[in-house]
Amino acid sequence: MLDTFSLATKASQVRFGLASMSLLVALAAQKNRILPEPVSNAAKLGLEWHYKFGGGKNIGLAKAIASRKALTHEQIEAIADFFETFEPDRKDPGWMNHDNPSPDWILWLLMGGDVACLWSMHYRDGCLHPNPMAYNEPF
Repeated sequence: MLDTFSLATKASQVRFGLASMSLLVALAAQKNRILPEPVSNAAKLGLEWHYKFGGGKNIGLAKAIASRKALTHEQIEAIADFFETFEPDRKDPGWMNHDNPSPDWILWLLMGGDVACLWSMHYRDGCLHPNPMAYNEPF
C-alpha cells in the first residue's frame, strides 16, 4: 500500500512527465515552423532585388522568411495561400534572369521560391517530410 508521501511523489512524477512531453511537442512544432535554408536564401535574394529594383512596401513576411526563425501558423498559411493563388508569368524574359529579374520572380522569391511552395503545402497538409534535407533543393 502506498502512503501519502509516495502518492504525492508519484503525482509529481506524472505532472513532470506530462510537462516534459508538452515541452517536447512544443519544441517539435516550433522546429517544423522553421523553413528550410533554401527558402530563406530565396527570400534574402528577393529582398536584395526588391531594394535594388523597387517594389511594394509590404515585405514584413519576406523579412521573417529570410530570418529563418520559427514562423506562426498564420504566416505559413499566408505563404501557402500566396502560392495557391499567385500565377507568375514564367515566360517573362525576366523570370530566372539574375541581371534583370521580373517583378513576378522577385515576388516569388520574396515568398521563398519553389521550395517554399512545396514546403508550405506539405506543412498545410500535415505531411512534412521527416528529413528536412528533402527540401534542400536550390531555387
